[in-house]
Amino acid sequence: MGADGIERELVGTFDPEFDISEGSRWALARGVASAITTSVFAACDIDDPADPEMGQQQVYAWLEYRLAGGGDQDYTTDAPAELQEAWDKGYDAGRELDDVQQGAWASEVIGSTIATYCSAS
Repeated sequence: MGADGIERELVGTFDPEFDISEGSRWALARGVASAITTSVFAACDIDDPADPEMGQQQVYAWLEYRLAGGGDQDYTTDAPAELQEAWDKGYDAGRELDDVQQGAWASEVIGSTIATYCSAS
């Protein structure tokens, strides 16, 4: 767990996990979204400098929402408010934008996050 209280997968430390708790489509979506964002943002050091927009988390939430098929989550969280705000931006993109707009939104968030917070390894 990082100093900000966010749990992150330590790449190469554990095999990826896909949880289907009690048949929850949201649990499966979280695992797949995590695997995708870990890959997409592999060159990012999200703690230095800190991303105030939490672009990676916005994309994660958008993917989770899309993969779960939309609707309301079947879980609650006590994550910090700024993290929940980033997730809300991703969920809102999934709820409010059409498919073409979502593609443009995701490309913009990914591109700007990578350009600003990632380095060539």
